Amino acid sequence: MNLGEGCKVISCFHFNKEPSRSHGIPFQFVVKHGETLGQAKGRLQERLGIPEKDFSKIKFWFIPTASYGKQRQIEDGKSMLFKL
Repeated sequence: MNLGEGCKVISCFHFNKEPSRSHGIPFQFVVKHGETLGQAKGRLQERLGIPEKDFSKIKFWFIPTASYGKQRQIEDGKSMLFKL
């Protein structure tokens, strides 16, 4: 894989109510340094080919790999930049 400077690969998966109830096929996605959540979601929607009506129902969560880390939903209204 040929990543640009400031890019990072993140692991993504689908789950229902609890991360331990995962389903579907996990995948990896590249986020770019300084990219907003909205920009990343636009690229993700295009990559997955999901219509806007269905994609708008998806919620995004940060799930830390450490078991003691806190899970939190990432909200659209905030212009969060990915800091790598």
